[in-house]
Amino acid sequence: MREPVALAGGPAELRSYFPANHDLNILSNSTAGTPWVDPAALDTATYDAYDSVELPGLLSGECVSRDDFNYLEVTVNADPADPRADDIPGNLTPQWGLHLVDINIVMGDLQALVDSQGAAWLAAH
Repeated sequence: MREPVALAGGPAELRSYFPANHDLNILSNSTAGTPWVDPAALDTATYDAYDSVELPGLLSGECVSRDDFNYLEVTVNADPADPRADDIPGNLTPQWGLHLVDINIVMGDLQALVDSQGAAWLAAH
């Protein structure tokens, strides 16, 4: 099984992108209006062209095989002293896990992988 970040396997920090305007986040099952970061600290967040926020170091993940299932095990590296959220929304049920935000969780990693593979292909041709 290949990691979305560490293609050779093992745990890695995830480059996640979430909607910057949490009030409009229909994926959230948390309290409406709970921001990803303290609004006073938004100048420290990184925004992309799709009006998303990246929270470096907040999530890490590793592909695991357990009880006849293969899945990405996500760890929230919460820090109460950090102005960022200490949890992420998206849980449906224990069986579905974070399926509502599965693409958000690895979006930056997938983009970096596509970019590097595209550059390698262009260099070879």
